[in-house]
Amino acid sequence: MSETKAEVRARCLRIEQILLENWIGPHRSPMCCSNELKNWQPSEVEDLFKLLPDFKDRKFSPHGPESLYPPKGRQYWKEFAVKAAMIGAFDVFALVISPILLTSKTFRKNFLSEVTELNYSTIGSSLFIKCPLHLLRQVADAGMAVCVNKHGCFSVRRSKYAAISHVWAETMGLELEDQKIEHDSRGINRAHFRRIFSKAAASSKHGWFWLDLLAVPQIHGGEQDIHMLRELKTNVVNSLIHVHRNGDSVVILDALTLQLDSVDLCKVAAILNCGRWLTRMWTYQEIKLAKKAYIVTKTGTLDLHDMIRALYARAGENEVHYKRWHEM
Repeated sequence: MSETKAEVRARCLRIEQILLENWIGPHRSPMCCSNELKNWQPSEVEDLFKLLPDFKDRKFSPHGPESLYPPKGRQYWKEFAVKAAMIGAFDVFALVISPILLTSKTFRKNFLSEVTELNYSTIGSSLFIKCPLHLLRQVADAGMAVCVNKHGCFSVRRSKYAAISHVWAETMGLELEDQKIEHDSRGINRAHFRRIFSKAAASSKHGWFWLDLLAVPQIHGGEQDIHMLRELKTNVVNSLIHVHRNGDSVVILDALTLQLDSVDLCKVAAILNCGRWLTRMWTYQEIKLAKKAYIVTKTGTLDLHDMIRALYARAGENEVHYKRWHEM
């Protein structure tokens, strides 16, 4: 029995309410109701979001920073000195007690790695990674990609790398508050960079990644610097077609799919359609140019082309599934 217009409207309004309750946003929610989810039932949408963490535990930017970047100037050096003194005192303490504790096999297994991790995370929260300008000039002229590895080292490459596709509002946002930090002229905080890189590296066999936060120059400084950087940025942006064509793949980091406890191709597609990643025009360009595209979830990595094929297959099963999945 077909629905009346009033029933359809009531159902769509309920779905929109569910989306708003799940922090999808006042723009994306009605769009999803009118397109991708217009043939869904409210209970099906509710079940879909149960695959994500409880709302109180859900993160706005799971690959973003955990705190604001350290301040500039004299305050930065004061904070850095305090951190260095604290970690130095801990290392001395660890060195003194280690001969005793290392007699325990269980403790010895994790001791050195935990001390190293503490050193890295504490000091790394005050350090920055920034691409040298001469490499940006080189890639702009040659149509190549300046890539970075997990250590923060840079390499100009024509192949054997993956490009990271993301939305700045999520990557440069904060987990606990709906705000966005400004791009720092010092580069990307090393602790922040590590969080982004770990998500991308888990989905790719490559050790080198192109990331626009590092590979596209930011405009700052005096009038002369601004003029130079603006021209350089224009040249780099004009060469991005080569970056995505030459890369082996594009890795999609969407805040919702990163927290999704599923590798079901169609369910991931439905959640991806609710996320911010699909609200940006350049993400379509990146995928159109990419040889392969991978979507990272909490439990695995999915091939975008496999997802599209799965949606067509599911839509072809029967009339109900056609209405539900064809819009995806």
